[in-house]
Amino acid sequence: MPQVIVNIYKNLKFEFFPTLSWYVQGTGKQMFALFMLFLLSFIVFFILTLAVRKFFPKKKKKIYRLLLILFMVSTFYIIWEVGQLSKNIPFAPIYLSLSLFILFLMLVAIIYNQWVFSKPERSIATPLKPFLKANFWLYSRMISHIIIPIFLCQLPVYNINSRIIYWGVPLFILLLYRLYFKVYLPALFDLVKLNVDPDFLSKDIREKFYKIIAPIEKLTDCRILISKEGLHNAVALYPLKQIVIGIDLVRHLTCEENRAVLLHEIGHQQDKQYLPSLYRRILFCDASILLIGMMTQFDFSFENYLWIGFVLILYMFFFRFGKLKLKSEYVADQFVKDYDEELHAALISGLEKLRKMNALDKDYCKDHNIAHLDIDERQQMVAEGRYIARPWKMKGLKNFLFYFIIIILSIFCFHFFNRYLPTTKNKWRNLHDQYHSLKNKNHYDEATVKIKKAISFSNEHFGAIHNKTYISLNDLTDIYITTSQWDRAEEIGLKAYETGEKLYNRKNLKCVRSILNLGEIQYYRRKYVEAEKWYNLALSVQQNLGDKDNKIISTLHWLISLYQVLNKDNQVIASYEKILDICGSKKDKYFDTRISTLLSLGRFYNGLQNDLKADEYFNTALSLANEDMELENEITSFVYIAVGNYYSRKNFKKAEKILFQSADRYRKKFGEENEGVADVYTHLGHLYKNQKKYDLAEKYYTLSMKINEKLYKGKSWALKYICWDLAKLHHEAGDLVKSKMYYKKILDMKDTAYDDSEEKLLICQDFITLLTELGETKEIAVIEEQVRFLQQQEKAAE
Repeated sequence: MPQVIVNIYKNLKFEFFPTLSWYVQGTGKQMFALFMLFLLSFIVFFILTLAVRKFFPKKKKKIYRLLLILFMVSTFYIIWEVGQLSKNIPFAPIYLSLSLFILFLMLVAIIYNQWVFSKPERSIATPLKPFLKANFWLYSRMISHIIIPIFLCQLPVYNINSRIIYWGVPLFILLLYRLYFKVYLPALFDLVKLNVDPDFLSKDIREKFYKIIAPIEKLTDCRILISKEGLHNAVALYPLKQIVIGIDLVRHLTCEENRAVLLHEIGHQQDKQYLPSLYRRILFCDASILLIGMMTQFDFSFENYLWIGFVLILYMFFFRFGKLKLKSEYVADQFVKDYDEELHAALISGLEKLRKMNALDKDYCKDHNIAHLDIDERQQMVAEGRYIARPWKMKGLKNFLFYFIIIILSIFCFHFFNRYLPTTKNKWRNLHDQYHSLKNKNHYDEATVKIKKAISFSNEHFGAIHNKTYISLNDLTDIYITTSQWDRAEEIGLKAYETGEKLYNRKNLKCVRSILNLGEIQYYRRKYVEAEKWYNLALSVQQNLGDKDNKIISTLHWLISLYQVLNKDNQVIASYEKILDICGSKKDKYFDTRISTLLSLGRFYNGLQNDLKADEYFNTALSLANEDMELENEITSFVYIAVGNYYSRKNFKKAEKILFQSADRYRKKFGEENEGVADVYTHLGHLYKNQKKYDLAEKYYTLSMKINEKLYKGKSWALKYICWDLAKLHHEAGDLVKSKMYYKKILDMKDTAYDDSEEKLLICQDFITLLTELGETKEIAVIEEQVRFLQQQEKAAE
């Protein structure tokens, strides 16, 4: 495990901040449509809450909370969709501004709905305007840990493709927190003009206020302020060094009750034990939201929506089941009692009045507000002089699971709803999906038309330098490669490469696709030197930026093919060795690749007539195959055949033993009649033929042919090769009649059995040689006609 961590760390790169970009794409109509979607969701939310209050009075609170969650989830969905109108860039301040604007509109909508919903139950009537102003300021403070993550979610902290960690982003977030608490909150408090100068209050309220604070002012360095109507509470603002009490509390609570409430807030301000723990927990929750920024990378797939849901649930979990805030409430209550025991009784009566002013249930805190204690709990704890944890309730767990399911389901629904919106993103995606569907069905002309439409659409709506344009250009290059239109493929491939270079500045693995396409084009045009340049460029990008192992291996295989054509033997060996290094020594997902690479190296050294090295690699492959006793990998039995064939040229007994081992393994696993056994019998036929043991060779060729005929009913490629081997065997053994029979059997096979024109020509030429020896001139003429036809087909194909 430590070594794994070290390897991960070595592949990481660190940069201060991602590139900034100050523009967004998308039409005003789409922005307007999303804004109207938000208004529609609020109207539905508002109408449903009114209906719930009227028709389900007993369960209205539960249903209201559910509707509130759905409304908030829908708003966050809309915020993400605003982000989808951004180009494929890491940072767009216009996007952030729109997201925050909609978020604050959601806050206003919730406060308004709350005012309407709870109006009949409040003991004090509060006009809408002061209620909105006071609660907007208060809720803005409360949702700071939602506002800040809006930035967190949109700044890439970690780039998955290039493995870059932007360490400046967390510092920027900490700065945002600092500015938010030190600048935004006090500025908003003044902006909405919540504070009231006591000198402008009526005489009786002013005198009462001064009488309340006179004995306790010296206990704190915080300023004690009065807010206007709407705030039916008292709040301690630690960063601002302020304690705010609503004017309605001053009016309707006695002096002792108000003093007790303020002392409770001073107790919070002086609590040095639990509040720091609370801050650490909040920071942990915010750090967990960084996962969204790490996982999404602006790829809003269903899995990433699940990540968002998971982190939100984690966030809820820590606040739902935590006790830190409850402990801080107990400490604040104890502070009131330690100051004056009589004032603690006044605190309890004041809290009862405060509960009625806010239209809360008697057990509201037990069931809904995990940040506070109910009155009976407070009395018990202070009476006993210790914090008493709330008893575990299955109800809490059930509620948690219920909301978890609701949020996940709503995310799931929004994800699928998103795919059917008439957005430019979905229109492009539809064209792209249609292209792939047609290409997979080999309808290349229609697929070309579709992808050209996708390119035009992407250029028009997203711009020439955009991820979707880059993808479309690469798709068009792919289809030109598939249809061997090399000039067009090169033209579009270069255009895709230039687009990727401007879009990603060659520091992204996404550029590799266009580079590999250009390498493939030059390879098939037999411009091997240019192909080598492109493949080496792709390999360097993949290695430097830490691409997936299987993709690096694929590029190395292309380079090996090139080096073999260019006769660069040292580079071939070095490339194979790199593949072995990637595969490692364990039997894992790269076991097949490792064993096939060992075989390839064995064959290569055999071609170089380096028997010592060839033996080493073949025997290593064989030892690995011996470990795979359960025949889990098909390639392990292929090893026996390959190694057996190698030794058949110099050590017949060893080759024979290895091939029989392979046949035994196949029989034990799959029975006598299977393709693997037939393949081994064919190679045994080769082995005995090379030793001129014609009877044994014919025996095993025939056994192989019978198995293939039974398995594939005469429509197997293997049958053609076995018949050809038998024809050549009998020709070599001098039985020309039998040889002719097998040649005729091959030619009588349907074209579906074999369609390689070069092989047909070789078979026909071998047959002509045999017929010449037999002196059958008429049949020679028939076969020669077939040869001319095949040669014409080859020329037409060229």
